[in-house]
Amino acid sequence: MARRRLPRVFGYRGKPPETRTDDELNTSDKESLSGKFTSEEDNAFKTFLLYDVSYIVATGGTTQTYTENGKNYKSHTFTSTGTFIVSSLGQTSPELDILVVAGGGGSDGDVGGGGGAGGMIVSSSVNAVIGSYTCSIGGGGGGASTGSGGYPKASSGSGSSISGPTGFLTISTTGGGRGGNYNMNTAASGGSGGGGGGSGQSGKSGVSGQGNSGGNTSSGCCHSSGGGGKGSSGGGGSNNNGGAGGTGASNTFRTGSAIFYAGGGGGGGSSSVGAGGNGGGGAGKDRNSNNRGNNGSANTGGGAGGNAHPHYGGANGGSGIIVIRYEVE
Repeated sequence: MARRRLPRVFGYRGKPPETRTDDELNTSDKESLSGKFTSEEDNAFKTFLLYDVSYIVATGGTTQTYTENGKNYKSHTFTSTGTFIVSSLGQTSPELDILVVAGGGGSDGDVGGGGGAGGMIVSSSVNAVIGSYTCSIGGGGGGASTGSGGYPKASSGSGSSISGPTGFLTISTTGGGRGGNYNMNTAASGGSGGGGGGSGQSGKSGVSGQGNSGGNTSSGCCHSSGGGGKGSSGGGGSNNNGGAGGTGASNTFRTGSAIFYAGGGGGGGSSSVGAGGNGGGGAGKDRNSNNRGNNGSANTGGGAGGNAHPHYGGANGGSGIIVIRYEVE
C-alpha cells in the first residue's frame, strides 16, 4: 500500500516526520486533511491549513490596496449600488472602516440658494460579519427646470446606506436639502441643509452628526446663500454677494490620501458668487452669466450651486459614495 509523507512545515528538531497510509490520511486533490492527527507535526500542519488566511477576504466594488501609517489596507469603493461580500474574517483585525455619503441637494431657479451636501458618516473599527452587504448609493437632487413661470422646486438628494447580515448595524445617511429661491420655494432640511434664496429667506438645518445648516439670506434682490456642508454651515448672501458653500470633510479610506466629500453648493450674486465648499460643492453663478449654477461633483455628495438670475433654473447635486476598507497582510 502506498505511503505518503507529510510536508515539514514547522521543522521537527531531529525527529523525522511520521507517515500515514492512504486510508489513515484522507486527502483530496486540494490537500485538505480530514484524517487522524496524533503527532505534534500533524497538529501543527492542521493548524497551518485552517488558519492560513490571517485577514478578511472580501469582494465587491472597485478595489485598491495601499499603505497608511505603516499598515496595509484594501479598500472597496461603490459609486453605484452594489454588493460587498465577506467570505472570511481571518484571525487578524477582523474590522471594517466605512464611509457613507448621501447625494447632495439640487438648487432652485430665480435667485436660488445652494444645495446642501449629502449627509456623511464615518464609522471606524466596525466588527465584520461573514455574508453579503447591500451598498445603496443616493443620487444627487435635480435642479429646478426653470426660474420663472410656476417656480418648480428643486429636489433634495437621496440617502445612501449599507446594510448587512445579522449582527451588522445598518448605516444610513440623509440626502442634502434643496436650496430655496427668491419668491415661492423655501429651502429644505437634509443631511446638510439647503441655502436660503433671495429676499431674506432662511437656510435650513442639517442632521446632527451628518452635516450643517444652510446660510441665511439678507433682504435684497440679487444674492442667495450657500448650502451647508459636513464641515461647516453655508455662508449667508448679502449686498449682492452670494454666500459660500459650507466646507466638506476629508477622509483617507479610499486611497490612503485625504479626499474631501460633502461640500455645500455656493450661492449666486450679482456682484460676486459663493464658492462651492471643498468636497464637491458647485459654485454659484452671477446675474450676468445667464446660466444655472454649477452642478455638485459626482460621487462626493456635493451640493449644487445657486444663481442670481430671475429666469434661469437650478443645478444638480452630486451623487453619493460608499467606501469600505480593512487591514491586509
